[in-house]
Amino acid sequence: RYGVVMLSGTSEIVLINPAARRLLSLASESDLHGRPLAEVVRIPELNQATSAALAGDGTQKLHIEIPSGEVVRPVYARVDRFMAGGEYSLLMGLRDETDAQRVEEMRREFIANISHELKTPLAAIKGYAETVELAIKDDPDAAFHFMQQIHSQCLRLEKLIADMMQLARAQAGISQLKLGPVSLADVIEESLKSYHPVADAKQIQLIVPPCEDLPKVHADAEATLIIASNLIGNAIHYTPQGGVVRVHCRSAGKFVALVVEDNGVGIPKSEQKRIFERFYRVEKSRDTGVGGTGIGLSIVKNLTMTLGGEVRVSSKPGEGAKFEVLLPVSRDALNVR
Repeated sequence: RYGVVMLSGTSEIVLINPAARRLLSLASESDLHGRPLAEVVRIPELNQATSAALAGDGTQKLHIEIPSGEVVRPVYARVDRFMAGGEYSLLMGLRDETDAQRVEEMRREFIANISHELKTPLAAIKGYAETVELAIKDDPDAAFHFMQQIHSQCLRLEKLIADMMQLARAQAGISQLKLGPVSLADVIEESLKSYHPVADAKQIQLIVPPCEDLPKVHADAEATLIIASNLIGNAIHYTPQGGVVRVHCRSAGKFVALVVEDNGVGIPKSEQKRIFERFYRVEKSRDTGVGGTGIGLSIVKNLTMTLGGEVRVSSKPGEGAKFEVLLPVSRDALNVR
């Protein structure tokens, strides 16, 4: 991953490793020993840096972009002069910045998204509060309505913060979890205690076949409950009144799959890879106008990966969605077998 190039005092290549060849888009089989760097690498900034380092201008650091096939690879380069055998030589280090740039882009996108998510309810609360001040004497009923809206927006902020904390925990790694045998049947039963009233209010039929005969999974009980609750909550949320949500388990070799299916609005194929991104919401098919925080499925994916599992989704617009979370079978169950 890290490229290394050693140059002589006349900028001829003495040594170059495979990573440097790849980063500089040089043929892996060509003999470069003894050839001038400027002849091999047509990057003016890099050649200027080597000249400056040889001239004694100190360590040269630069960011360059190098075409590689159909893409342009960002590369960080550092050139140092050192004394060897009574003469100066150069040591060039190269580092692929593609991942670093991607992380930085994700960080900027995350900050922009969280700022937007926080700004919207805060602006609403501010507006409602100002209206209440004006209406509290002349129109108590209107003031009461606006106080209810303030309360609703506060709950939205509270939910966003809670989801952010869950996501942080999910991304913190295995050290934050307490692993042991977990019954998916118990997890589903516990999760449905909260969602039965919601489903009843929308006249949604919850179908829950028994899965007591399946082995327990090796997981964290709270994390597994969060996974199940997010999937069941999403299914109910995106299923229209009178629809059906089915929650069940199945054996999958060394895994047990928690499966949540609905006959709701579905997810377009083009959107299915992005739904696990933070704050990402499908614009059309699953936009009901009463969206959540946009973090739920990201929490599901991060927790599942931390537990050594896998998340799968299949869906067609207008035909509902099916989510499967595969979690490893408990070690105790494997030992019994």
